Amino acid sequence: MALLSIDILRDEVARRLGSILQGAVWSLDDDSYGHRGHVAVKDNSSFGAVTHCTLVIISPFFSEMTLLKRHKIVQETLGTGFFESLHSLSLKLKAPDEGGSEALRGEI
Repeated sequence: MALLSIDILRDEVARRLGSILQGAVWSLDDDSYGHRGHVAVKDNSSFGAVTHCTLVIISPFFSEMTLLKRHKIVQETLGTGFFESLHSLSLKLKAPDEGGSEALRGEI
């Protein structure tokens, strides 16, 4: 399992989710620091490895979609290979009219 930086993961999200991200505000944040001592962090041989992330997307693409459908589309579009380097990926997916910009810690 390759250890990836948050910048590489952000680039990969942008590449894989291009159409979903058009007109979107999004962020991918590294939450690994909050899981020090967790088995997924202990098992990584490299200190500072990205193991836990939160992906927030506020996109017109999600308008009139159920939350389940949004998650399914994003997970399928990212593909299984994306998840191999992560222990946990939390998704927060909203349409612009649902608000939620407070969920963004930093815009990309």
